[in-house]
Amino acid sequence: MTQQLQPLRVVQLSDCHLFADTQGKLLGLNTQFSLDKVLELIRREQPSPDLILATGDLSQDASLESYQRLGEALSSFTAPVYWLEGGVKVVTARDMYEAETLVIAAGAWAGPLAGLTTHLVPERQVLIWTEPHQPELYTQDRFPVFNIRGPSGHCYGFPVHGVPGVKVGRFHHRHEVVVRRSEHDLAAAR
Repeated sequence: MTQQLQPLRVVQLSDCHLFADTQGKLLGLNTQFSLDKVLELIRREQPSPDLILATGDLSQDASLESYQRLGEALSSFTAPVYWLEGGVKVVTARDMYEAETLVIAAGAWAGPLAGLTTHLVPERQVLIWTEPHQPELYTQDRFPVFNIRGPSGHCYGFPVHGVPGVKVGRFHHRHEVVVRRSEHDLAAAR
């Protein structure tokens, strides 16, 4: 009998950069207002997540008030909340490594290699980088990061930043679940 995998609904709030003062701004953005809007969207789109991850720079000024407000906001959800502030730690048989970020770039083997196959289902995400005829219209100050769900699907995108072009992706492109590799193939990759 094959066990049917159930999706795990994970909400990740990252880099909230909250201040003690609810009017605090980072790069001109009121971070409390931004968090409030994100939480409104989560309550509307994913009202019953299985798990909430609060990651990255949660407080900009390391104030007790900013952490308390974030904790109060997340307590309205019934899911367990894990606070994983700043950076990552990878522990191996040889040593422990610390970094700001971790990228698992193993393609179809990313989930199994990271030991996440019981919690996550790797899925192919299609994206394009396209260079517009008028790139000045798509800079960070004129063209926001977007995440849109509509009749034709769920898309996201980023303005021109660091590399020429605009990045546009589509979630659940053809719902292509990445095929799990055999244990033999995984052992050979290690």
